[in-house]
Amino acid sequence: MIQITAKFLNLSDYTITRTKWNVVRAIKKSFMSFATRRLIYHTPAADWDSALPIGNGRLGGMVHGGLVVDRVDLNEDSVWSSESSGDRTNSSAREKLEPIRELLHAGNIGAAEDLACLALSAAPEAQAVFQPLAHLTMRYVYPAGLGSPKQKGKISGVRNIDEMPVPTNYRRSLNLDSATCAVSYTVNPNSGSDDNIEPVTYRREYIASHPDNVIAILVEASHNNGLPKTEIQLYRSPLHIAHVEATRRSNDGVTRITLVAGAQGRRGLFVSTVEIFASNEDGEEPTVNVIGRTIVVENARSICCVIAAATAFYHSPPKDTNPRAWLESIVDKDLGAFKTHWQLDNGWLGFKRRHETDYLSLWSRCSLELVDANESDEDVATDTRLARFSQQVKAGELKEKREANNKLVLTNLLFNYARYLTIASTRPGTQASNLQGIWNPQMDPPWGSRFTININTQMNYWITETANLSECHTPLFDLIERIRKPGRLVAEKMYGILPVERGGTGGFVVHHNTDIWGDASPSDEWIPASFWPMGGAWCSLHLWEHYLFTLDLKFLEEKAYPILAEATQFFLGYLTLDPHTGNLVTGPSSSAENTYLLPTGESGALCMGPSMDSQILYELFSAVLDASSILSHHHLTKPASTKDFVSQIQTCRARLPKPQIGKHGQIMEWQQDYDEAEPGHRHISQLWFLHPGHAQLFPPNAAMTTTTELQAALIAACDATLTRRLANGGGHTGWSRAWIINFYARLKNAAACASHINHMIADSLYPNLFDKHPPFQIDGNFGIAAGVAEMLVQSHCCVDAVRRRVVVELLPAVPAIAWRKGSVRGLCTRGGFEVDLAWVLNVDAGVEDVFLVSGELRSKSGASCTIIFKERRVDIDTKAGDCVDLKKLLF
Repeated sequence: MIQITAKFLNLSDYTITRTKWNVVRAIKKSFMSFATRRLIYHTPAADWDSALPIGNGRLGGMVHGGLVVDRVDLNEDSVWSSESSGDRTNSSAREKLEPIRELLHAGNIGAAEDLACLALSAAPEAQAVFQPLAHLTMRYVYPAGLGSPKQKGKISGVRNIDEMPVPTNYRRSLNLDSATCAVSYTVNPNSGSDDNIEPVTYRREYIASHPDNVIAILVEASHNNGLPKTEIQLYRSPLHIAHVEATRRSNDGVTRITLVAGAQGRRGLFVSTVEIFASNEDGEEPTVNVIGRTIVVENARSICCVIAAATAFYHSPPKDTNPRAWLESIVDKDLGAFKTHWQLDNGWLGFKRRHETDYLSLWSRCSLELVDANESDEDVATDTRLARFSQQVKAGELKEKREANNKLVLTNLLFNYARYLTIASTRPGTQASNLQGIWNPQMDPPWGSRFTININTQMNYWITETANLSECHTPLFDLIERIRKPGRLVAEKMYGILPVERGGTGGFVVHHNTDIWGDASPSDEWIPASFWPMGGAWCSLHLWEHYLFTLDLKFLEEKAYPILAEATQFFLGYLTLDPHTGNLVTGPSSSAENTYLLPTGESGALCMGPSMDSQILYELFSAVLDASSILSHHHLTKPASTKDFVSQIQTCRARLPKPQIGKHGQIMEWQQDYDEAEPGHRHISQLWFLHPGHAQLFPPNAAMTTTTELQAALIAACDATLTRRLANGGGHTGWSRAWIINFYARLKNAAACASHINHMIADSLYPNLFDKHPPFQIDGNFGIAAGVAEMLVQSHCCVDAVRRRVVVELLPAVPAIAWRKGSVRGLCTRGGFEVDLAWVLNVDAGVEDVFLVSGELRSKSGASCTIIFKERRVDIDTKAGDCVDLKKLLF
């Protein structure tokens, strides 16, 4: 039996940061706001959207913190509904591709869409969906004397919430500084109780540990034997889909519940086990019994539940091996390692220290402070703060200083929350963050909780590079690598793109959705989205972004370039001539989920050459050209990086449709100046080149700081596009509003950024601050943080064989009035720089603006840099390791 001894650590007086030499240190933070680093509630979660998330990248949990029944909804990132469906390509797709194109060119949209549904839809239509691992419940049967007056005279304990007295000092919290969730409360005896029962304080702590590869829960009472009888269950809903067995070993007393479930076949199987330890400080043994599938613990002061899981996706069973026994042995190893560490390293305190040390190595790199502790109402519950702010925004009353500070607290908290959610949901070696990160309670979740790659999955990773979490980007790269093989098959069978060795251009393709297996065929049968072929091109650009931020030549050579080049190869064979313009266009395609109106009044979604496609391809082709130049310069030429390949890309890029300005002064979404069936549509895909793109609208030039007449016209048209979308109800989903914040940051419209942050907070967040589409999608959480980062620092990079220069613009969209003062530390820019800034409101000659109080630029790669702050521009050359005082440089 493991003895549990633990005292809850209080990190509230310190923040962890790093010195110049990367040494972790603790700094007193009396001036820092806890409210921007804590989610606090004074009631248990009313539903899943009020529960609090924990995660270690692979394992996730949603903590409800109930008084009578506490539930933790568990996920493991490789638990999906089925094994790979294999080749789902429609056998008629290749034959009917050209007829569909001809119908679209001829304007016969209805016939083209009908034929596309028949010939392009995959079979089966749907891909695998992300599913729950299990649900862990702990039912507390309190002594009758602690019940409500309804319990008086009863022998049995409190089993129902309506018999539970109102606890005092209930607190449920998520500490972003330490990645720990906690619940505490005190239960007093009945006023009329005849029993000599003392008040009891209960405390619980929940940790998803990356180094220990488990989720662990510690439940404590304030005195020996103080915990109520506790009934612990592990199950999956519906109950019949899993085998559950509770056991107690006779040789060592180990008590555990094991759940076995999963899709048919060896690769879909998984095992989850919770192991239970209970103790009293005076050595008196608690009573632990197994009753059916339930473990019952009585007369304990402390209980520790440790959850481990293994799946055949990560641990493929060898041939002639029992898959279940194989996976159970993996779980046993994780639980055995946990117990060894526990015994050798000070139990729960050592476990927590290992977890925090690992977490802080990522978390401590970056911080944002928009409000001081004495301005932030530290003890206000997060849901109360959110509701109060929402009411004020909807009433148009944000004039009081308290509400202005409330906005700053929530904005700051959301930025920190996004960094926490990144670390919790996507770590090296895990799966990419899906539509709900790694948190999903449903067997059939909305949109399958898949990887939706027409913006949502990409938005999940907009914050990773800028917020100094670069290695958390790598699971997306692994997903793209997994897509390549099935993507080649789909390229050939659906579009006739043969591999190079058989006389074709080669390449891979994937559409608007994929799953854990890298399925590349169209998903579902929905004309506005299913047949869009750009998912691989857009996702591939994330590897180029990673290179621009790190300038890691080895990564470019070994990982990024092969994927970028192969994505490009597909389009060299796929692009087709538009007979009306002579341009090379994609198609059949669509402008992400939107529908246009024909002059006849009919509507359509399938089209040739939507604006978004050409913008993505311009960025992709430019990236491959620059990468080829860099690799050739360093004598690292790849087979695809030949003069002929480069020449083909240059020719195709020159013949792509250019962004056009339409009759409303807007950027046209399609090649024809159609009106939209829904002018306030959530997708604003025609502005892809404004954000996240940058090569086309912000091209490098001699100084990289001038704006041409064409650029100015396009930027004005981008503004007009947003104005028109918003006037018609745009931004009504959380992630769409987040994208709008990023657009306005690129347009340097600080007031609009602040306004849309207000509306996103007021309209698009659940009580636990999860993004509300609705329903929950995690993309908006990352998108708003990326927007805040763009408001603080922007960068555009020119990288080729001879130049490594980046433009870094400081505080380009900071609202001077709304963000009167603040500081940010550890933001990263393209070109391998890291930036610290502090600012205050400056009122000069009646003009209110931000004033740079201090700043530092650290060069990690030795690139050259143009620093811009307001009207000041300074060019500098750096060496790796240089630290530049920005205040001295600029003033």
